[in-house]
Amino acid sequence: MTVVSNQRVDSTDHVSFDELGLPGFQFRQREYGTIQAEDLMKNAVTMASYAWHAAIADARMPRKSRR
Repeated sequence: MTVVSNQRVDSTDHVSFDELGLPGFQFRQREYGTIQAEDLMKNAVTMASYAWHAAIADARMPRKSRR
């Protein structure tokens, strides 16, 4: 993961979290297409690390403004 953005993106699984005022995140790859096993493993590690750091952080995760 190299970029973190609070840009609003519609029509993904995280939207329902945003609408409730909870931090919702969308992890995106630069290149789209067929996902390989190696990509899945790297993405799983990235998401697990992100969740772990969010869980132990001293501050709350930023929230997007409600619509």
